[in-house]
Amino acid sequence: MRNVRIPFTGALLVTCLVAPPIHGTTIVVLQTPDEVVLGADARAISLRLADGTGATTKGQMCKIVRTPRTAVAIAGILGNLADFDAAAFVRQNLQADATLPVSADHLAQSVLPQLSAVIDQLEKNAPGQSLVVPGRPVLSIVLTRFEDAGMKVAIRDVVFTGVAGGGPEFRVQSTNCPGECRGPHMIFAAGASEAVTRFLISRPPHPRLKDPAFAVDLLRLEAAAEPDIVGPPFSILHGDSTGFRWIDAGACQEEDVTPGGGAR
Repeated sequence: MRNVRIPFTGALLVTCLVAPPIHGTTIVVLQTPDEVVLGADARAISLRLADGTGATTKGQMCKIVRTPRTAVAIAGILGNLADFDAAAFVRQNLQADATLPVSADHLAQSVLPQLSAVIDQLEKNAPGQSLVVPGRPVLSIVLTRFEDAGMKVAIRDVVFTGVAGGGPEFRVQSTNCPGECRGPHMIFAAGASEAVTRFLISRPPHPRLKDPAFAVDLLRLEAAAEPDIVGPPFSILHGDSTGFRWIDAGACQEEDVTPGGGAR
């Protein structure tokens, strides 16, 4: 994965591109000062490590978790490879009463043991195949919440720095918007997003940042370009000061996940 930031007049595109893609995921975020639209595909990719034949499609999975106050999306190499359950992970580790940046930091730190185990498995079963590349993100976590009278987004990219005596090592790159982003209107794309990036940089700023159909259009664009790793159904979530509601739950459960408890 690599991170690219491309400024627009009044808007900014932030992309996290997977090259080569290890886990089929595309996440898009449309952010304005008072609303957010979060979208994700449902294609699940697993690596057939034993015979070294690469990636294979393996059903569907939910990549967005809705809680009463916070929405979380995860893109990266966990997925089916480690039987990763995003809802259970958020339920156990999200600090719902902390500020959004603190909540994001805690989630990023909490995922490191599972991520380390996955990379250990990759290194043992596919030695020398460079399935993870030092210096590049292997996981992105996107959190969004209405906080302090505005819509906030926090991104944590977990970068694999190499394997030392104690196992895989990481550093976490942080982006908090607004604050560290130029302008209050944002388009984020995480995961497999090269087609989305080409589309956005070839056109003027987009006025459809409050339109859930625009998020679907971007997801369809990426799915058409990368059908082996990105695909429907698409999950689309809208958030504002009143909370989050599904426009289309796709492969996700419609009820909230309550941190520290169960779904409600």
